[in-house]
Amino acid sequence: MESKEQTNQTISQEAIDKHLLRLHHAFPLRSMDFFITLQERIKFHGFTESELENAVNHVIDTCDYDSFAVSSIIQHKK
Repeated sequence: MESKEQTNQTISQEAIDKHLLRLHHAFPLRSMDFFITLQERIKFHGFTESELENAVNHVIDTCDYDSFAVSSIIQHKK
């Protein structure tokens, strides 16, 4: 179980890569340029790993299309 301190830390590059890979597997038609832009926006908004995991899970679970927008992830930043 994560401590509150770990939950509030800004996400590591390794964790970003892990979650973007999950999105890439779920949405293989998205370009690498899209994922580069998404990564930049994740860093800019200061996501924690928990926040990104929740956002990615939500998009994977609820997206009705073959693709999604950067805002689909960013809107979950608390």
